[in-house]
Amino acid sequence: MTKQILCELTLIWKKLGKPYNHQDDQLFHEFCENHLWFDWIDEMNDEWDDSMGEPTHFIVVRDPIDRFTSMFGYVCGLYKNCGQGTDSIHVTAQLVYEMLMYEREPIGLNDLNQFKHHFEPHTWYCDIGLNRDLYEVVYYSPNRLLNMAQMQKIFDQAGIPIEYSKRVS
Repeated sequence: MTKQILCELTLIWKKLGKPYNHQDDQLFHEFCENHLWFDWIDEMNDEWDDSMGEPTHFIVVRDPIDRFTSMFGYVCGLYKNCGQGTDSIHVTAQLVYEMLMYEREPIGLNDLNQFKHHFEPHTWYCDIGLNRDLYEVVYYSPNRLLNMAQMQKIFDQAGIPIEYSKRVS
């Protein structure tokens, strides 16, 4: 979700609109990552730095069981990137536990970074566990309207003009 928000903000900032369909994840990732991803951050920071005050920190969190089962279907089922013998969600849970607790890499992974990225806890990013009071929490919902309403509150708090924030939906 963070990648999608940053990509959409980039497209708006560069006045490129939305040349992709949200339902077509492959096109989205190809367009955003291959053509725009992170090449604009310094330029955007320079341009927006003076007008944006203090940063607004937020995290999107999801029910851990829902998140794990979704990741299992996505990473293991769709991309076949959970290693050998991981047709079972129980085996995958054990492999994830061993990776996180003992830094054991599951045998037969196609892409360790993808695996880690999807299965590491939210709180490991940006030292959120140590800085919890700095973050506004957005609770992910399968209801897109609820997500949009929560994000709009964050955008309002951050002082993002409504003409930009309403387009990231």
